[in-house]
Amino acid sequence: VDHEPPFAAMELVPGRTLAELLALGDRASDGSGGVVAPRTSGQRNAFLHYFEQVAHALHAVHSAGIVHRDLKPANLMVTPTGEPRVLDFGLASAADHVDSVTITDTLLGTLPYMAPEQLSTGGRLDRRTDGFGLGVTMLECFTGERPFVGKTPATQLASIAAGIPWRLLRSLPPDLRAILARAMAVAPADRYANCQELAFDLQRAREHRPVSARPSGR
Repeated sequence: VDHEPPFAAMELVPGRTLAELLALGDRASDGSGGVVAPRTSGQRNAFLHYFEQVAHALHAVHSAGIVHRDLKPANLMVTPTGEPRVLDFGLASAADHVDSVTITDTLLGTLPYMAPEQLSTGGRLDRRTDGFGLGVTMLECFTGERPFVGKTPATQLASIAAGIPWRLLRSLPPDLRAILARAMAVAPADRYANCQELAFDLQRAREHRPVSARPSGR
């Protein structure tokens, strides 16, 4: 008896990745709905809402016991209706076994979006690692510049190890600056405990309410 060969069917998602929109530069500002290079208040709200949804999606992934480990603009898509899609779980692993799948003396991830703990083969990776990658991606999308730069892998590694890129953060609105400073903290203990907390702060910023990342003023 003839049998159909095994196959896998996946959703065909129309749209563009954030990496593609970033490559378009100013030409992407109209077509991205504000997710890349937001300029008006409406576009900034769209930016915050998009990444708020991404953070909620990552929290759902983490709640299922999975760590993505490769958050970057090329792995986040914007559909024609402005909805996010998280792509490429090729480096993902079970949260309880994230260390066991790391190849000895090999760094897994993508420079320059790796968290400091990914720079060491003995580093402990968890949901806060994904929060760091999302913070780096958000900063690049808002400013149009990569936070951690270098002409060689060695200089990129040094840039990440040097800590929060204040040269870019200083140009952000105060609440967003505080949010990304927490998301991109060098020590995982200083970051958001999970991506849901990050999502809630993005929502607060969008609604002009005090964010948990910085003390309320008078």
